[in-house]
Amino acid sequence: MHNNSRVILPTWIWTDSQTKAEFKDNLSKYMRRYPGYTIVEVGKYYAICHRP
Repeated sequence: MHNNSRVILPTWIWTDSQTKAEFKDNLSKYMRRYPGYTIVEVGKYYAICHRP
């Protein structure tokens, strides 16, 4: 059974990021709000995550 969820990402993740490293850092900071979620794939406005 797949326990995947889509997490809507706020636009500040892209607008505040000048480099790919900053994007990953901003994404990591935001995803701390979802304990236990593991990112599987990132789309334009969402992240597909595996949840416990």
